[in-house]
Amino acid sequence: MASGSIVCHGCRDDGKKQKSWFTILGFGKIADAMRDLRKGDPITVTGKLQLKSRRTKTGEDGNDLEIVVDQMLSARLIDPTEGE
Repeated sequence: MASGSIVCHGCRDDGKKQKSWFTILGFGKIADAMRDLRKGDPITVTGKLQLKSRRTKTGEDGNDLEIVVDQMLSARLIDPTEGE
C-alpha cells in the first residue's frame, strides 16, 4: 500500500481559483508506481471516493475525502526524461 496527497486546481462559480487537497491510496502495482513519483509530478487518477471521519486535536469532528486509485497516469513515468 502507498498513500500520498494531491492537489486539484479548479475554479469556483465566481471565477476565483480554488485548491482542493485529496489523500490518494494505492495498492499492488498502483502502489509501486506511486512510490516512483516525485513532488510536483503531474498525474491523473481515477478511482473510488471514500469519506473518512476524523477527530481533530482540539476534539472537533471532521471529514476527509480519500481516493482509492484504480488507474493512474503520470507523464514522467511515461517519459522518464521529462523534468530533467
